[in-house]
Amino acid sequence: CIRDRYIYIYFIKITTEVNIQKMDFLDFEMCLDTGTVRPWRKPGSKISYINTSSAHPKAKIRALPNMIQTRLSELSSSAKEFEEVVEPYMEELKSAGYKEVNLEYKEKSKGKRNRKRKIMYFNPPFSPCVQTNITGIFNSLLTKYFKKGTLMGKLFNSNNCKISYSTMPNLKRF
Repeated sequence: CIRDRYIYIYFIKITTEVNIQKMDFLDFEMCLDTGTVRPWRKPGSKISYINTSSAHPKAKIRALPNMIQTRLSELSSSAKEFEEVVEPYMEELKSAGYKEVNLEYKEKSKGKRNRKRKIMYFNPPFSPCVQTNITGIFNSLLTKYFKKGTLMGKLFNSNNCKISYSTMPNLKRF
């Protein structure tokens, strides 16, 4: 690569392995002999989830076990592989304060493919201390100032302008 009268030479080292039965890639493990796939973690790595008594939005706290179940199910090729790896995740959820955690294998559904909608998001910072109905005020402003049938009403309405709270880092940490 020649740039600004200097010559840069890059060397790339490529390593290959042959005759392997299992391959780890990112967060899943593939068994090349049997053709199965399962979730994988580095040995000794710790799993940690948000605590149920934290200041995160309640909807996110409630949805966490279902998100974990879906992710593990998608990474597992069968219920057997799912059952072999699910125990540490259930234990960590229980230690984070989630009661009656029961993660079960869900079959992958081949749903109908939807077109991607053009949606804009308003992300106010979340705080459990705020008592104001920000979502209601936001939606009422949309209907008040962007009338139906106008060009701006077509661009800015409750179908394509959504509100989603953003969780910010804890300020005590800084």
